[in-house]
Amino acid sequence: MTLNKFAKIIFLILSISKLLLAGELTEKAKEIIIQNYSNSIEIITYKLNLDNSLKNKSEIFAQQRFFSNFVYYYEIKENNKIIGYAILDNVLGKVKPITYLVIFNDVLSVKSVNVVKYREQYGGAIENNDWLNQFNQKTISSEIELGKSIDGISGATISVKAMIKGVKRLLYLINNLGEDERDLLVSIE
Repeated sequence: MTLNKFAKIIFLILSISKLLLAGELTEKAKEIIIQNYSNSIEIITYKLNLDNSLKNKSEIFAQQRFFSNFVYYYEIKENNKIIGYAILDNVLGKVKPITYLVIFNDVLSVKSVNVVKYREQYGGAIENNDWLNQFNQKTISSEIELGKSIDGISGATISVKAMIKGVKRLLYLINNLGEDERDLLVSIE
């Protein structure tokens, strides 16, 4: 087998595994959303390609870059009325990405923050619901600062800071999604 064929096979395997992992994470996100509401809701999943301007403004607001050029965006409906939204995103921990989900109510305050996949060897205490619940009811104008409104966790400083900035980044994003950006939503259902 030539090196070129071998490289193509490896690329194909990596691409397929990335797609399978994305599917696993979006399904787990849906399960978390249902746990926060009920089985009677409708969840519409979109891939939101980030507009450069909004992406940059969100990054500046939170002082943290996005991990990729898109996020998964969910509309949560009950009786054909939107009752909430959710965004599945990643932040960089010490070395590996942390996949997290922020669920927003219909007035765009945080309903819940959930760690969907934690890949680091240390710092997993950020998955603790008591710590994550500190974000509940936060809005774009809320103070979300380590040591002030959000407690730190010994041994998880990098993960804590990453999650705080990630939540702030998504609060900015969802509060500033205009019609132009909504036109970028691509349903993956």
